[in-house]
Amino acid sequence: MKQMEKTSAPVSKPLHDLLFILWAGGAALLSYSLVYALRKPFTAASFEGMEILGMDYKVVVTIIQIFGYVISKFVELNSFRN
Repeated sequence: MKQMEKTSAPVSKPLHDLLFILWAGGAALLSYSLVYALRKPFTAASFEGMEILGMDYKVVVTIIQIFGYVISKFVELNSFRN
């Protein structure tokens, strides 16, 4: 008995790599665009005269955002250890 031959040609390795690069690049671009869209109103708004603990409001909000990011990295690190 003859074995059935495949009718479709296998996807070549360079084509597969190119598709992955395009997919990953598109995902990165989309992520950046969405984050930029969320940050734009923050930078466009006016916070004149607003202070918290003697510091400018935008500085306090930025510090809190960075602190939250650092905490999320520690939580993520602990989830990998368990």
